[in-house]
Amino acid sequence: ESQDHRLILTHIQELAQHLYTNENPNPQPYVQKILKPPDGAFARIHQPQLPLINSEGVQAIIDEGLAKNNLKVRLTGLRPLQPRIVPSGPHISIVHDTRHLVSNSARRLEVLRNCVNCIFENKISDARKTFPAVLRALKSKAARLALCMEFAQHVVGNKAMLEHQQFDLVVRLMNCALQDDSSMDEHGVAAALLPLATAFCRKLCTGVIQFAYTCIQEHAVWQNQQFWEDAFYQDVQKDIKRLYLPGDNLKYPGEGMISPISPREAKEKEFPFNDRRSIYRSQEPSALEIAAEQMRIWPNMDPDKQKELITSEESTLYSQAIHYANRMVYLLVPLDIGAKTHRQDHVYDDERASNSITN
Repeated sequence: ESQDHRLILTHIQELAQHLYTNENPNPQPYVQKILKPPDGAFARIHQPQLPLINSEGVQAIIDEGLAKNNLKVRLTGLRPLQPRIVPSGPHISIVHDTRHLVSNSARRLEVLRNCVNCIFENKISDARKTFPAVLRALKSKAARLALCMEFAQHVVGNKAMLEHQQFDLVVRLMNCALQDDSSMDEHGVAAALLPLATAFCRKLCTGVIQFAYTCIQEHAVWQNQQFWEDAFYQDVQKDIKRLYLPGDNLKYPGEGMISPISPREAKEKEFPFNDRRSIYRSQEPSALEIAAEQMRIWPNMDPDKQKELITSEESTLYSQAIHYANRMVYLLVPLDIGAKTHRQDHVYDDERASNSITN
């Protein structure tokens, strides 16, 4: 370019042409060249024939996959575990009791015992003095359980005949305990009051006796089918345990055998009812342990003994079924079938779920 100045102009024109081509490409769009099928190609079917599948080869593949995922083969290679007894955890009442114990709870239980003793000793005036405090104390679960315990200690035999004022106070306490409890009966208050409701009674006139269950029918817990099932199975379990355990292991206060205890003897205990029950639970084997032991020795047991145990268990179950059928009739069938308080929907107001005034 230094020698020929015409080359400078040529090179400038070439660079300008490149810049122009770069800034202004070909306006025609790029069209991809795709081969088009000829006419009549769609009328011809090009589908190859499916080859014949080997059934033995397919079955071999299936068997191989099942063998890889077979749990039985894997479990047979493991070492079998020896059966052992799983230790029992804390009692259900301890798990659900999340509230802190107040300092004056022992005093409240002492007042409750004194009031109940005054009622059954026919000291009605003394019982009425502490009756409002007892009703307030029944807001506590421990007080309701202690009330059931005290009632059970004053039942001799299958029936406890009371005077009219005694009967009214006992019914008011039972209604208050049921009213403060839930329909699920988590703490067993309603189940403990079931036998007491058929034991306490009063004589209205010659040949007419009124039982306590006629005055405690309007509570939601009686309409709960799960409550009846749980109470039935608990009583059946207790009878089965009495069948396989010595009688001395099951004689504790509040269950079958009644051994009264003076409030003075348990004055230093804050919750004597729970304390005695906890001692009982620590000494007595559970129903599952008894069942496991019976299953272990069953093949080696004499056939006559097996037949005797089967008959005893069936008779126990049958007698409890009749017993609970009567209890359900007592508490579910109202005396006045046309009363407005017994509705079919069984929706009860908490403030009216009692036949007696508790406030």
